[in-house]
Amino acid sequence: MDMVGIAVLGAGRIGKIHAANVALSKFATLVAVADPFADAAARLAGELGAEAMTDCEAAIDRPDVAAIVIGTPTHTHINLMLRAVRQGSAV
Repeated sequence: MDMVGIAVLGAGRIGKIHAANVALSKFATLVAVADPFADAAARLAGELGAEAMTDCEAAIDRPDVAAIVIGTPTHTHINLMLRAVRQGSAV
């Protein structure tokens, strides 16, 4: 079975939990952590072996991302979810 490439959007409290769980999965690969705060993205991505990004939309658009996990502030969820669904990604 192929590994599912996942991007976690948000490197705060919720994003950290989700990213750690994705990194532990035997069915998925954490390919990116995106957060507008570059230091937070770099720290979390570095700990888990993923690429750090500051643009959540660019993370969604990556060809190696088949699914996203949204760990950003609630008011941002709808736009990120819609973009991912339009790209054909699971949310």
